[in-house]
Amino acid sequence: MAAGYFSALAMVIFTAAGHLIFKYFALTVKLQKPYIKVIGSLANPFFTAGILFTAAAPLFYFKALETLELSKAFSLTALNQIIIPISGLILFKENFSIKKTSGIILIAAGIIVWNI
Repeated sequence: MAAGYFSALAMVIFTAAGHLIFKYFALTVKLQKPYIKVIGSLANPFFTAGILFTAAAPLFYFKALETLELSKAFSLTALNQIIIPISGLILFKENFSIKKTSGIILIAAGIIVWNI
């Protein structure tokens, strides 16, 4: 069962990393035409890393499902709703509000209650 939680945590980390890498990529690449942006993006290491991290995440989730109940494994995916806003605040200086803080607290409480 510990392996299932480890795999689920790895899935969350890979998903969050992929989204954060995509955000960094979006902020640093300024190409004018959408089709050129797609073609040019394929050669960008941040874009490629974002794809790889995001694509690897489900592999960890499948592994977690081998030992965890679906409801527990799925509830852990909500950790992304905590990690990504906090990372956005720290890495990209994004806005943080009382609403976001309240939401994060409620999500964390829900994950804890669901998995006890």
